[in-house]
Amino acid sequence: MTSDPSSRDGILAYAKESFGFLERAGSKQVTADDTSTGTTLAYILDLVTIEVELDWREGFVMVLVCRTVDGKRPPGYYAHEGKRMRVHLAEVLDSGTEEDRTVAKELRQVVKRSGPDAMRAQIDAFAAALRGVLDRLPEIHARFFAD
Repeated sequence: MTSDPSSRDGILAYAKESFGFLERAGSKQVTADDTSTGTTLAYILDLVTIEVELDWREGFVMVLVCRTVDGKRPPGYYAHEGKRMRVHLAEVLDSGTEEDRTVAKELRQVVKRSGPDAMRAQIDAFAAALRGVLDRLPEIHARFFAD
């Protein structure tokens, strides 16, 4: 039996499928933190971790590029012990090429909506944006987490 595509289970399955390319790119571990208000999928790569946050209460998706710490997800949230731990994907793109900045603007537009259909559109937009920077993750790590 297939779950309703706009249900929580349907959206979660869609997110796992859409971000599956991170596993094929060498993600060492995929973890899911799941609460009544949100689910976080974490794809741990060598230098960075990608966190996909599905906010069930507000009905939106957020993607964070994070520092990988000792092969694991970073502690804290945006910062820990004076070090940056996480940055929004749009902020990463803001510091890139002209095309990256255009994609960042598009991400900011797509996250203005909420609900199941909006979450699927956000998953599509974030997955496409990540594919566009995947080969630049070492450079992104150096730019944001090199302290």
